[in-house]
Amino acid sequence: MSMAIAVEASLATVDPGSRVRSVLGLTSVEGRRLITHPAILVGPGLVLLFGARNVSAFRFLLLSGLGFFAIGIGTFVAANLCASRSRRDRTEELLASLPLRAADRTVAHLLSMALPLAAAVVLAAVLAMVTRPWLGASARLDIEPRMIMHGLLDFAQAPLLIGFLGVAGVVLARWFSLAIGLPVAIGAIVAINSLAGLTRGSLHWLNPSSAYSSTALEPASAMAWHLAYLVGLILLLGLVALARRPRAPGRQIYGAVAVALTAVGGVLQVVAASS
Repeated sequence: MSMAIAVEASLATVDPGSRVRSVLGLTSVEGRRLITHPAILVGPGLVLLFGARNVSAFRFLLLSGLGFFAIGIGTFVAANLCASRSRRDRTEELLASLPLRAADRTVAHLLSMALPLAAAVVLAAVLAMVTRPWLGASARLDIEPRMIMHGLLDFAQAPLLIGFLGVAGVVLARWFSLAIGLPVAIGAIVAINSLAGLTRGSLHWLNPSSAYSSTALEPASAMAWHLAYLVGLILLLGLVALARRPRAPGRQIYGAVAVALTAVGGVLQVVAASS
């Protein structure tokens, strides 16, 4: 029996329920591999190294976003390396003979982002309890005068950015096979983030890692819509990662929701910031 016939036969015998259970099982395995990957541990290690001697330095690294950005880049690298493991190990033909399709494995890699996202949420929650954002902007002014915050929602952005970068790592592994793609992508992320920081006016909110402008007071509603915009971007990236997947029920609905959430959040965050 040829490989193609074997693959076709194995796919035909897998019912949707078994496929879902298999994807969830693979998600659990990939999630453990991801959260313990050396690349993803570098960011937290650096934050602890620089902040171990001084609690104020530790808070500054996290509140300024530098610490979370380092964790996000580590998540991006780890997610990319995990998702491209079969290609680097040259086991793609072997995996092609198994019931799960390449798209199913991609779904498992995307869902495995839940673990680093959950860890980031816990870290942000602890930081929020220490910072007490319900006291207003003054809670952060003692750390950095240019920092502005309005409340608890501000702490949700960093975990979502880590999820965004992790999903971006899976997209890169799905579409680009060249080894040079990873360092080029990291350089592009840093460059785009730096250039977007120079944007004036309310359009700076289109940058996924945007924060309140230090030159003009912006309402808290801008951050609420920015979080919706960021969730929409994550969903859109997931759609890009699965673009090679055969037509599946619900994909159109998923795409419509992702586009609508990104568009509505993107427009309303700009409107709120300019009001």
